[in-house]
Amino acid sequence: MADIAFRNLVRGAMAAGIATMLTVPIATPAAAELPPEDDGFSIAALAWEQAAIDVRSGSASVALEWVIVNDDAEATTMSGTVSVRMADAQDRTYIGEAYDIDYGLPGWHEVVPVEGSAQRSSYRASIPIPQYAARSHAHWIVTRVTAAEDGEEAEVFTGEDLEDFAIGLRATTLVDTTPPTFTKFNLSEGVRDNPYLYVGDVPAAKGYAFNVLDDQSGFWKGKVELTGPTGQTSVTAFELTSGDYAGSTRCADRSPQPTGRITCFVMARLPAGAAEGTWYVSRLTLVDAAGNRVTAGDPEAPELIVSGNRTLRATAITADPTEVDNWRADGTTTVRVATEGAQGAIEFAEVVTSWIGGGCYAPGTAPTVDPDGMLSIPVVLEQKVDECTITGLFLRDEAGNVAIYGRESRGPELDIPLTRVPDPTPPQITAAALNRTTVPLAEVPTAGVTLTVTTDTEGAPLELTFVSLYDTGGALVCGATAARVPDEWGVLTMRVYLRSDIVPGTYTVALHLRDTLDRTSEYGAPGGSPMPGGPLTLTITA
Repeated sequence: MADIAFRNLVRGAMAAGIATMLTVPIATPAAAELPPEDDGFSIAALAWEQAAIDVRSGSASVALEWVIVNDDAEATTMSGTVSVRMADAQDRTYIGEAYDIDYGLPGWHEVVPVEGSAQRSSYRASIPIPQYAARSHAHWIVTRVTAAEDGEEAEVFTGEDLEDFAIGLRATTLVDTTPPTFTKFNLSEGVRDNPYLYVGDVPAAKGYAFNVLDDQSGFWKGKVELTGPTGQTSVTAFELTSGDYAGSTRCADRSPQPTGRITCFVMARLPAGAAEGTWYVSRLTLVDAAGNRVTAGDPEAPELIVSGNRTLRATAITADPTEVDNWRADGTTTVRVATEGAQGAIEFAEVVTSWIGGGCYAPGTAPTVDPDGMLSIPVVLEQKVDECTITGLFLRDEAGNVAIYGRESRGPELDIPLTRVPDPTPPQITAAALNRTTVPLAEVPTAGVTLTVTTDTEGAPLELTFVSLYDTGGALVCGATAARVPDEWGVLTMRVYLRSDIVPGTYTVALHLRDTLDRTSEYGAPGGSPMPGGPLTLTITA
């Protein structure tokens, strides 16, 4: 009769949405195996290593062991999860985030088999039990087990599927009565954040990040409320979890132990057709894993500028030119915008590009108005930039109406590629001269012979020069690198290196060039182009 009463209690708890072992002593590990189905999974064993633990002196871990059986004799892999949660025995609810254990074989899972094969495998995992809870006695329950072969739908075991196993652990804990706190509530969507969000005919969301601090039971979940210019509100729930639970947005991955501080990322949602104008975070609610709750009425978060381009909008966005000459210096193009719906002048125009941290940017946000009524915004491509894309545009008129374009702000796509003008020719020179053409042998060490050339001032700049001497038979005698940059007129003067053991004779001076595109040219060398104005020769006299 006692066994019948116990099973009735378990079934009653299951029907209430909570696992077993809440108000009765923990049972000894069950040896019963769930009856397998054809070509399916079953649980052969599931039990905690011990039925109870005292963690008042500090958090600890308890081993959980389970055995999974698969009737498919051809299976070679399997995977699944085991979910553990803390239950509130009085309220018959779960408190805190789920602890999900990824297991399976082969060995890239969080937990791999202690022994066995894909047909029958045994597992053991250490489950962290925190020092603090909502009450002095906490109950940790295995609530869900899944198992699947790779690429197939998982079989799920919950509720009555698990009631024959020792799925509950009783923990004696300290009581957490302190709610979480938070700091640094900011916009957060990658390395470049902006306060703009386009909300058209479908809902949209903006990312926020903030630090949550709770040194006892640890943070669990919360809600963020945004309020718009007309009083419209939107609430987004979030949760610290390793799983995907309905009604919540994942805030962050749970860590193996409750942590005093985490960074929580929340995608705050706004409904389709949200009012245009400034939205702000009007309320933030945080709940820890013991159920302690705190609400901040003004978390001092950055404001959000929302538009569906229903009032102010751009009818044309172009760039002229799209090929920019920035080979020798920074180049400039102009973004041109036609608008409609503006109330007063457009006083603000911000261009967003694919470059982050400089390189390709608009130096200002005050547009000029061209004679045809279009706006002009200059965009600079620094010399180091080969290509760049205009990816976003934000406009604001005197009345405060805003238009938003670009994927970064969920707006209509904007994709205008900018490139460097092509340079089809290798490096060239138009003139060349020596400062002296005859050197006595005795003066060779201090001769100071130089070669001055005039280079092409357009296209890819020079990166390397090499001056050499060839004898009358076309053999290389000596040479030296002279990596110097021409002046603004393209004039470059280089030293002609003379070997100390050079012998008297007549030598031909050659110049080798390489530009930043790794293209080369040769002047005066055997097989190369002739020197402008004819060969340059240097005579060493006895």
